[in-house]
Amino acid sequence: MDFTLNGLLLGLFAIGIGLAFAFWGFRVFLILLPIWGFFAGFLLGMNLWDSLFPDSGFLVEVAGWVLGFLLGLLFAVLSYLYYWVAVILLGGALGYQLTIGLLQWIGLEADGIVAFILGLVVGAIFAIGFFLLQMPAVLVIVATAITGAGATIAGVVIALGLVPANALEFGIYGAMQAWDIGWLGIIAVVALAFAGAIYQTRTVSD
Repeated sequence: MDFTLNGLLLGLFAIGIGLAFAFWGFRVFLILLPIWGFFAGFLLGMNLWDSLFPDSGFLVEVAGWVLGFLLGLLFAVLSYLYYWVAVILLGGALGYQLTIGLLQWIGLEADGIVAFILGLVVGAIFAIGFFLLQMPAVLVIVATAITGAGATIAGVVIALGLVPANALEFGIYGAMQAWDIGWLGIIAVVALAFAGAIYQTRTVSD
C-alpha cells in the first residue's frame, strides 16, 4: 500500500472525470472535453519531462508541473474552441495512452524518450484516423467509454494506494501493471467501457 494525499486527490479527480466520460461522454462532450484535454495535456507534459530528465522523478520537479499545466491549458482551450480539434485530441490521447500502457504490460520500458515518441506517433495515427472516418458521434462514444473506464479504474487503484501516483508515467492503462493483480484492473476497464458504451448508445438513441 502506498496511500498518500497526492494519490488520493489525483485518484478522486480521475474517478470523477472517468465516470462522467464513460457514461455521459457524448451528452456532455463539449463540457467535459476541455477538462479531459487539460488532464491529458498535463499527463503528456509530465511524461515528456520525465522522459527527458528521468532522474528528476515523476510529479516532483516544479518545471515538470509547469510544463504539464501549460500543455493541459493549451489542450483545454483548443478543445473548447473547436469541435473537431476536441475529437482529434480525444483520438490522439487514446492512441498515446494505449501505446504507453501496452509497452509497460509487455515488459518494455514505457518511461523513456523512445516510448514517448512511439506513443506520440501512434497517437497521431489515431488522431488522423478519427478525422478521416468522419463519424464523430460513434467515435466519441467509443473513445470516451474506453478512456473514461481506464481513468476510473486507474483512479481507484491510485486513490486506494494500491499503486503509487507516479505509476501514471506509464499511462492510465500501464499504471495498473504496477498492481500485483493488475490483470483484474484490465478486466474491470473492459467491463466498464462496454457498460459505458452501451449506456451512452441507448441514451443517445432515446
